[in-house]
Amino acid sequence: MSINMERRLSRLSEQRDFLDHVPWVNAGLPCSRRDALTLAEAYTAFTALLIDVDFLALEDAMKYVRRLASYDVSEVAKAFKSLDSSIVLYYSSDLSDLSGTFKQCHLGKWFIRPYWRELQRLLLEPSEYVHFRLLHQALCFLNRLCLIDTDETADVEAFFERNDAAAAAISSSIPEELSLIIATWFKGCEKPTFGNHGGGSTADAGRCDPLIKQSFIGYDMMDRHAYLQCGYDIRDYVPDTARLHSPGMRFVTLMTVPKTALKRRCIALETVEMQYYQQAVKDVLYAHIDRNLPMIPIFHQERNRELALAGSISGTISTIDLSAASDSVRWSLVRRAFAKIPWLRSWLYATRSRWVHYAGSCRRMNIFATMGSAVCFPIESIIFASICEYVYRKSGRRPGYRGYCRGYSVYGDDIACETQFADTICRVLRELGFTPNQEKTCMNNAPFCYRESCGVEAIGGVDVTPVKLPRNFRRLDKRRTPETFETYTQLCNELLLKGMLLTRAFLVRQLLRESPYPIFGEGLSQLNTIGSPTNFRVKTRFNKDLFVRQAKGACLRRVDFSCKKCRVKRLVGREKCYLCSHSSHYDPVASDMLRYHMSWCKSRITSIKEDYRKTGVPFEDYVSSDGAVHQLCERWVTLR
Repeated sequence: MSINMERRLSRLSEQRDFLDHVPWVNAGLPCSRRDALTLAEAYTAFTALLIDVDFLALEDAMKYVRRLASYDVSEVAKAFKSLDSSIVLYYSSDLSDLSGTFKQCHLGKWFIRPYWRELQRLLLEPSEYVHFRLLHQALCFLNRLCLIDTDETADVEAFFERNDAAAAAISSSIPEELSLIIATWFKGCEKPTFGNHGGGSTADAGRCDPLIKQSFIGYDMMDRHAYLQCGYDIRDYVPDTARLHSPGMRFVTLMTVPKTALKRRCIALETVEMQYYQQAVKDVLYAHIDRNLPMIPIFHQERNRELALAGSISGTISTIDLSAASDSVRWSLVRRAFAKIPWLRSWLYATRSRWVHYAGSCRRMNIFATMGSAVCFPIESIIFASICEYVYRKSGRRPGYRGYCRGYSVYGDDIACETQFADTICRVLRELGFTPNQEKTCMNNAPFCYRESCGVEAIGGVDVTPVKLPRNFRRLDKRRTPETFETYTQLCNELLLKGMLLTRAFLVRQLLRESPYPIFGEGLSQLNTIGSPTNFRVKTRFNKDLFVRQAKGACLRRVDFSCKKCRVKRLVGREKCYLCSHSSHYDPVASDMLRYHMSWCKSRITSIKEDYRKTGVPFEDYVSSDGAVHQLCERWVTLR
């Protein structure tokens, strides 16, 4: 490392020490100690970023960030969001007075001074995407920074306002048109059978082992009717301990999680029983959509991203984003849109919660489902795709032999469609109770424009997606968890790809403060670097058996719950182990073998808990970016 880089990192350490003692304030209230440490770390990284993009020199950047820290965190976040939205609107709409928008910043001229020179270059050369990329990178680097200890009152009130608004009836006949389209799409769809347990927390059992969740499963007459609609007996698809009970209230517990420094996201915890049956419906919908409906890429986002890149060249493809889409899907809309598929509507009715519990009160839920429901995402994707299909057919497009038109793609609330239909689609969305997000909806029909969908931002066919601090970014202290380790590693690798070397070096130094040290390389949970890394901080060896070079350092190890001892092969029926991916054909005689298999999995979890408890980190800190469970450990890893 060069002397100049060492000097800069030393000054950044002094900057962080100074920010550690700043009396941070957010929304007029003092920040908690853990939020203050996170803010100090994030603002120090932002200091390094201003130097990387060549907006300020080292000393000027330190003074600028220290002045930022003296203001309310929410006011700074609003200022950054306002300026960033203005440059995005400059390329995605008819905003002309960009300089005047910057001058109207409520924090004063000192706030916009580092970005003013690059702004003038952008106005002189609007076709040079480099100026937009640098400005966009600096202004939105802190946009996703989340604080844990913030007030949730305003966000909860907004949720209940949307829920109350969903009680209003839809006077339009469009839902009946949508039902005809959806019925065509789901001809020949398989019926739900076995459910399973998700990895998240639940309202009645919390976050616990799947075996414990099994004991919470029962069924009532609505669940039984849903299975009878498909010609099944529910007792063949639930655990032996499940019993018929009277219909309950079917409630969810409302809670909030951090989204940004300005707001929190409302989610709801479903009960174990509801979650089990929702997973059965979700698996069937996902499989059918993946096989038959390519305009809803349910498992990947590449199609929307490619359309956003293509649309930014000529403007013929628009991108539409919705505000609070999950909390705006009305049950009255879903009931009418799926009227032509009786078995699926029965399942949606049986697996839908009716009441919302929050702070000791109980209120009726008028929306279809919250973000905690397993069927929320596929149903909203189907609704939005059917709206696009409806608009295309009304405009004269004829569907193909598989029952859909070409030219649009829907992933959740991210819609990519042809620009000539975008205005009509937005009008229909508003008519059905949805609200397009004007800041993220790009519909101008002009070449060299801005488009954003599924996390990719593009101008003129060039990817200008900036690096943002992730929502789970926290101060990296001695108690390193798999989540913080993975967050820092991925963030450092993204910064390397974007050329933000000083910011990356500052974050890498935080990882190197405590052992076990990370490994520099190209593998999973390794720090990418330029050239051939020496890994002098960790032990290395040459494995003669595998004929590869290996290093011993910190990495994420996937925890395997699979059991190879269970070999039951029968021809009648099927039962699934809910602790691993194992499934076996069975008959009643073979149930003892399945119980042995699940008891083996339970003992495996217990032993992993004991091993992990010795390190001082609780079992709940296991994390996974792909749905699997990982453990932070020190082991030999092959270097590529």
